[in-house]
Amino acid sequence: YPDQEAIARFVFPKPTWAQQKCLLATHECSGHGRCTTSGMCMCDEGWSGSTCTERLVAAETDDDIVLRAVAGVLVSAITSSMLVLAIWHLCHCRRRLERRLLERLTKGIVWEDHEVIASSCRQLAYCGWKPRKIDHVVYRIRRRKSEESGIS
Repeated sequence: YPDQEAIARFVFPKPTWAQQKCLLATHECSGHGRCTTSGMCMCDEGWSGSTCTERLVAAETDDDIVLRAVAGVLVSAITSSMLVLAIWHLCHCRRRLERRLLERLTKGIVWEDHEVIASSCRQLAYCGWKPRKIDHVVYRIRRRKSEESGIS
């Protein structure tokens, strides 16, 4: 009986000389194609070159373009939402801070604590309040205090 390895290499019809040369020289087209009867490599899909060693970059499909566009829109929407939320939070915190400063300013005026009044006015200025607005608020608080003390 013939050797099993010899049986495994038996090819019918017998390859042409050019095809045999291709098989030996290219190591069977680098495993990514087949040798033609003319001795050239016919590369599998996704491979190219004379010995099928160059991998092709897959062309972008319409689905890939759509997916990338949708992902971009989602990232943009999420980023925009986060920005809006951050701005809202800052504004909300600023209003809360201003409310606390006004309460502190009122207590400073009622107690006639000039350090508290000055500190509250400085912090309101840091919040973007104009000096004229601060003066007007101080005036209103003092007027309300004097009216309440006159009624009591």
